[in-house]
Amino acid sequence: RVMDAASDYEIMARMGLGTKDTFQMLGNIYTSQNMPSLALIAYEDALRLDEPPPIDGMLGAAEVLGARGALDESGELTERIKKVYGKNIERKDQIRLLKLQSQLAIARDDQDAAEKYLEDLVALDEADGQTILLLADFYARSGKTEKAIPLYEKVEAMPGFEADAFVKHAQMLVATNDYEGAIPLLEKAAELLNQQQDFTRRDNVNRYLESVRRMLAIAGVAFAVGVAAVADRVREAVGAVEVGAGR
Repeated sequence: RVMDAASDYEIMARMGLGTKDTFQMLGNIYTSQNMPSLALIAYEDALRLDEPPPIDGMLGAAEVLGARGALDESGELTERIKKVYGKNIERKDQIRLLKLQSQLAIARDDQDAAEKYLEDLVALDEADGQTILLLADFYARSGKTEKAIPLYEKVEAMPGFEADAFVKHAQMLVATNDYEGAIPLLEKAAELLNQQQDFTRRDNVNRYLESVRRMLAIAGVAFAVGVAAVADRVREAVGAVEVGAGR
């Protein structure tokens, strides 16, 4: 029955009777039937009309295509949306569009594009803790710790995101062997989660905290052993020099 409806809409389109509603419905049907290439054609037909559909529906269509793994079709539709609606896109829709573009870039493993979209998104919505954390993670993974740290610190003061920010900040420090700096951040995260009675996450953080403490202890022992070994070599060298001088 669904495909019968699609056939009816296709006939209307061929007769020149297609409207923004029929093209959107046709695109939705093809999307639901896992026919993204045909869905894209229908959505693009809707966008070619003198009065295209509201941007909300088109963004929704692109989001659904992306969520279903049709990355190419979602990306093409996103680009068409940008061209059709242009400078008339409202701030809330710009944010939604940038989120979609960043998600598509991440799915394609296009790190540079994802980072740029996230930077634009953070500049547009500085209160989005989740996106700020995502951008901080990108900086951390690419070794841009000087950019990541202030973002983590900013989110550490944002209600609802503090614990995640403390943990992610700590993970970055652990990756750079700064165990001592990571421990107080993890302690803050664990205490905060305890206050929130989020005991499962608290226990996970505490386990990670204990492993970081062990790594710090091991690093300290290794450092001490290394210093002792160097000192022994220095003493041996000094002794050899002294013996040589005595001769």
